Amino acid sequence: MENTKKYRMVTLILPLLVLVMFVGLFVGSSICRSNLRKELATIKESIGKREDYSSRLRAIEEKNKVISYIIGPDDDTERFINEVKNAR
Repeated sequence: MENTKKYRMVTLILPLLVLVMFVGLFVGSSICRSNLRKELATIKESIGKREDYSSRLRAIEEKNKVISYIIGPDDDTERFINEVKNAR
């Protein structure tokens, strides 16, 4: 009886835990990508006002690289990054 409870715990809880973690990874990455787009939009709007945004842009590029590795590339974010780079 004790052995079947342990086996049931492993076969039910462990796959559910893995599924929740997997889904959480994608949801968290998409939320992070949304925040990157918002930050890129604010950088793009304030290009004429101040010039010191290169370090923020590098950090955004690194975050986007990691997110693209996890859930794949996003054309809109890449386009925003290129627009900000070209607007210098």
